[in-house]
Amino acid sequence: MRLASVFCSIVILLTLSACNDTESKDSPKANLLLDILDISFSVKDGRQVFSHTRVFRETNGVDLVITRGKICVESKKTCVDAFLEYEVEAYGKLIQNNHHVATRQGEDEITFEYWAKDENGHEHKISKTLIVDGEKAAVKH
Repeated sequence: MRLASVFCSIVILLTLSACNDTESKDSPKANLLLDILDISFSVKDGRQVFSHTRVFRETNGVDLVITRGKICVESKKTCVDAFLEYEVEAYGKLIQNNHHVATRQGEDEITFEYWAKDENGHEHKISKTLIVDGEKAAVKH
């Protein structure tokens, strides 16, 4: 009898987990946006430094957590990759002031990539590219 009880419990758990998978596919998906704002230029230790503000926005009413970030310079030859835990509330903003990226190249493409998971289990990836030309920098659209 005990084996039958364990077997029934496993079947019930598998059935419930299958229901949860269906719910996450039909449930609302967050919409995560990233803006790079207030870009300024300076030189430090022979590198061009671009200070800026990063603004993450959720626009579909679903909470999410940004779990990983990767920033690359020198046309994606040099990267920094980190695990994160940035929470962005439904219809909310996460503002990160006074961030910096630096490059030794006069012309460069700096990429920002982030991965997130929303409260309904949907996974997200967003990216932005900053085009650098001397002291000028513009977000690629």
